[in-house]
Parts: sequence; C-alpha cells; structure tokens
Amino acid sequence: MQINSIVIVGGGTSGWFTASALNKHCPEVRVTLIESPAVRTIGVGESTLLSINKFFRSLGMKDKDWMPHCDATYKGSIKFTDFYKKGEVFHYPFGFLDFTVSEYGTDDWFLKKWIYPDTPQSDFADTYWPAMPLINKNRVNLNKENIIPNFNIDRDWAYQFDAGKLGHWMRKNLCSKTTYIRDHVTDIKLDERGWISSVATKEHGDLTADLYVDCTGFRSLLLEQALKVPYISYSDMLINNGTWATKIPYENPNIEMDLTTNGTAINNGWVWNIPLWSRIGSGYVYSKDFINKDDALIEFQKHIGHGDELDYHHIDIRNGRHKQCWHKNCLAVGLSYGFIEPLESTGLVFAHEGVDKLVIALQSRDRHITQLDRDCVNREMQIHIDSIKHFIGYHFFGSVRDDTEYWRWYTQELEMGEHWNDTFAAPLGLGSVGKHRKDQTMELSRSRFHSFTSNGFSDGTACITAGHHINFYTDYIRDKIAQQTPLWTGSSRDYFKGYMKKVFDYWDQRKKRINELADKSPTLYEYLKENIYT
Repeated sequence: MQINSIVIVGGGTSGWFTASALNKHCPEVRVTLIESPAVRTIGVGESTLLSINKFFRSLGMKDKDWMPHCDATYKGSIKFTDFYKKGEVFHYPFGFLDFTVSEYGTDDWFLKKWIYPDTPQSDFADTYWPAMPLINKNRVNLNKENIIPNFNIDRDWAYQFDAGKLGHWMRKNLCSKTTYIRDHVTDIKLDERGWISSVATKEHGDLTADLYVDCTGFRSLLLEQALKVPYISYSDMLINNGTWATKIPYENPNIEMDLTTNGTAINNGWVWNIPLWSRIGSGYVYSKDFINKDDALIEFQKHIGHGDELDYHHIDIRNGRHKQCWHKNCLAVGLSYGFIEPLESTGLVFAHEGVDKLVIALQSRDRHITQLDRDCVNREMQIHIDSIKHFIGYHFFGSVRDDTEYWRWYTQELEMGEHWNDTFAAPLGLGSVGKHRKDQTMELSRSRFHSFTSNGFSDGTACITAGHHINFYTDYIRDKIAQQTPLWTGSSRDYFKGYMKKVFDYWDQRKKRINELADKSPTLYEYLKENIYT
C-alpha cells in the first residue's frame, strides 16, 4: 500500500517528533495530529543521548533558536553516584574516546588498574574522554584552539530540557503543514481484516488515514488496546515500577547547574537530578516490590532535602515492549511501543529512532509499504530495546551493594541464566547461553584482547564495567607477566614497559593541560546566559 495520509494519535514529545520529521522529510504526506485536552504534561525535565543531535540537525534546529524556549541546558555525561557502593562515583561521558598514543584501546586502562589497584574507577572516564575536566568543573569551552583532542561541542554533548515546552515549540515552528486537532478519542474502529479503519473523536467525527501512529504513551491505545498486540515485560530483570517526580528551585544555578544527568542509588531504587535553565528536575525511580508508594515519597523527600512545599507527581511505569512496534497499519512510537527506566536517558531515543525508521521506509520506495518493511523495522527496534534491557540491568547487578533487601535481590539473588543475550554476554566473557561453554567463551574473549568496542562492548558498557571495578582480563595479564613473555606484539619486556610509560605520560600531560583550560573557561550557567539566554 502507498502511504498518502497519516493520523498521529497523541501529542507529547513522540507525537511532535513524528509530525516534525514527516513535515520536513515527507511533505507530500497529509499529516493530522490529535491531542487530548485531558492529558497532562508533567514536564519534570528530559535528558537525552548524543543521537538526539542527528535528529535535531535533520530538522534544521539550531541551539539558539529552540533552547531558550525549552529551558534547555547542555549535557556532557551521565553520572552514577553510589551505584557500585556508597561513596563512589563514576561517569559515562559522551563523545569520541582519545586513543592518540594507545595501540590497544581501553585494555591499556584495565592493565593500569591491575598494576595500580588503587586507581579510582573515575579515572577511566578521565582517561579516555578528554573533555572530562570541563564536565568535572561544569565548564564550557568551544575548543576553537583544538586543545581538547577529538572534541566538538556540537557533536559530543547532548541536551537536558523541558519536554512539554519542546513539543509546544515544535508544533509552532516545525509543523505548519500538520493539521492539529485538540479533541478526545472515543473509539478505535477496525475493519473486517482487523486493521484500523478510523479513529473516532468526540467533536470531529471519524478520522481516516493510510497509517496510524500511536503516541498515546503507556496506554498504547491503538497498538495494545485496539489491535491486541502482546506486551513483553522486562520485570524479570528491571524491577523498578514507580516514580515520584518534582521540580526543585535553584539556590545557586552557577554551582548547581551541572553538565551531567546524575543518578544516585538509594535504598529501593535511584534518584535522578536533571538541571534545566530555570530549575532542577528530580525523580525517584523505585520498586513497589520493596517499598510502598507513601514510604517511597518520604524516602525521596529525605534524599532531596525538601518536603511538602514542592509539588510531587506519581507515575506508574512498566519496563518492556510490545511484540511488534509496527502491526498492520499502526506504528507505535515511544512509550506506546516500549519503555526502559530512564537510568540511561533512553526514553527519547526509542521515540526518534522509531520516527527515523518510518521516514526511511516512506522515502525508500515512493511511500509503498509492505510487510517486509514492517518486519525490518520491528526487528531493528526489538534488537535495540532488548540489548538496552541488559545494559541497564548491568548497572544494578554489577554492584556490590547489599545494604537493603532491594540491593540484595540484585546482587545476591538475581540469576542471569537465560537472561543473557549473546551480544552482551560474550564480550564480558560470561558465556553465550546454549552455544558456548563459559570457559570457551572466556578464552575467545581473552584471545582477542582488544578494546571493548572492537570486542563487542559499547563505550557505555566499558564505563559501567570500570565503574563496578570489574576487570575480566586480570588472569590473562597475570599469566603473561608471570611468564615474562611479551604481552602483545613487542619483542621484549622492555618494550612493554616503555610503551606503558609513554601511554601514562601522555594521559597525565593531557589531563593537566585541559584542566588548566577548564579553569579559564566559563561555567555552564555563565556560557548559557551569555550565548543562549540573551
């Protein structure tokens, strides 16, 4: 079938992402967006990943145009406080790693950690992401003199913003070709084949289209409720299912406006801290299996140091996805397809990636869509969200905390078994269930002995591994040094010593140089005030 008209049910970020992209890249398609006047936008603050840059640039969005209208700030890293154990912090920064003098990627640092066990886990991020001195000191530098290797602020930092305000800005500035209807959806009508035939509204009657995009959030009004697409829960691993959210006023934005989204692990989950321009968004993501709703609010208030003077909202969440995101003539985008708790800021990733795949499908064959197109989009989205499930879980079960029942469940009781997916388990050396024995996979992993990224790891997984003090190469390194044989391709042990000295010296000199640059640079607040909020 050829797609000439699309009805988007639901506004919010997913709805306006979809409408904006269709207006820009598929202007020949008639787009209608229906938004219910009864749906409340909480707007506690949304945190993003680097992939948002490509999406925003494709829409022609420039920072100076949209950021002042959306309470937006820059984000250079995700910070994890008390996740490994209380009192320890590590980062997952954004951007390209610096391998200027490194021949063996991130293995160099894990060797350093083995040689010098007291090396703090925060040193991993400080070593490979040259902009970390800026992040650690909340400073902004455009790097016009190329002092920071591999760093470009337009490419390597993401954003934190008010998602409700962003949706409003997109509607006004990017969606002039979209027919906007503010009305209640009363029914989703199906034809004899079980396809959607129309969307019934209270005041505008029945609306028809060739394709319907479900942006109704956790309700999944079209995909789940009308088309009965099964839901696959991730609660076997990701047990957080409730959230308390609020907005915290600044006392001193020049200090509190942070270049990171901070997640702090507490007794029964974790608390986010998202600094926007006018205030801080904060929320407690917790498990109702270990604490009730009312006690969770008390725990949250104690953590942030505020009480009933703030306005709090509770959100029930569920981790998982539907069997398909594109079923018949309905595509679910964002929460209506799937959700993973916001520890790694993946919420908007699933939204704009779903939109990207829709645009590509429409552009590929003159808007002709077949089951092959739907199957390809479904497979790509399934692989992505399933892999993120294991990545997020690693933050919890990689910990050594056992101070509450919640943390003991994750670190002492959760058995991975069939939960491991091959792409995540094999690079860790933990085995590929049903295909390799643990020792065989471990040997394969060691024999490669390359960087995490070449070994199947993402940069993020490497950061979490370092942050949890996990070093799977220890035995291999110990054996080689004990035998006094070359560790890699060098002809002598002297080569190895010389190589590591060169690497360590470069790291130390670069950190010193960029720390000096950071001390001379404006704070995030100062930079935004001068360049964005003018």
